[in-house]
Amino acid sequence: MAKSDWQHAGTALLDFEDGRAACANGTAPMNTALRDTVAAGDYTGVAFKAGVPFEMNHGDPTTAPSPLNLTSMFWNWRGGYKFVRIDMVPTDRREDGPKGWFLHLGSTMCASEGKTDAPKAPCKNPNLMEITLDGFVAATQTVVIDPADVVVGADLRVNAPETSPGCMSFHGDADCMAVMAKLGLGYGDEPAADQALIRAR
Repeated sequence: MAKSDWQHAGTALLDFEDGRAACANGTAPMNTALRDTVAAGDYTGVAFKAGVPFEMNHGDPTTAPSPLNLTSMFWNWRGGYKFVRIDMVPTDRREDGPKGWFLHLGSTMCASEGKTDAPKAPCKNPNLMEITLDGFVAATQTVVIDPADVVVGADLRVNAPETSPGCMSFHGDADCMAVMAKLGLGYGDEPAADQALIRAR
């Protein structure tokens, strides 16, 4: 993979916010494309994982190389990084409703000896999204990330009691029931479905 501040050792960060408006807690730099080279040949699609491999997921972000040093994408010592972070503000939100609805995907149910200790074995729910776009033609198509089909069954104006606004991937969050399967991931007793977040267009 090409060397840049956005790519390191087979892992890359896509950043579509610029720190303005509702993204005031973000950063001005953006990165909306991945760059790399492949061997000459005929290709019939593209496949990748949305997530950080276990061996890179639980290090110290303050000493990690870029882009793994972006602490706004770091969850906690046990969980590691957020693989997907989509923060939404409903335009018709209720006065007594949540200020936003957030979809944060990362590893959960990670066992460690203490709150600040990294797990020594993979988490029970690694939550790595497997993306396969058969028939993708790089010369004429684009990979699109669109959460609309993922949250279509969720009410963004309300939040399940005693949970963080939206879905944070953690077990037992009713707000996750409508979305996790659409990320291609099983959740509780809900089996995985075809992921609807990333498409070829």
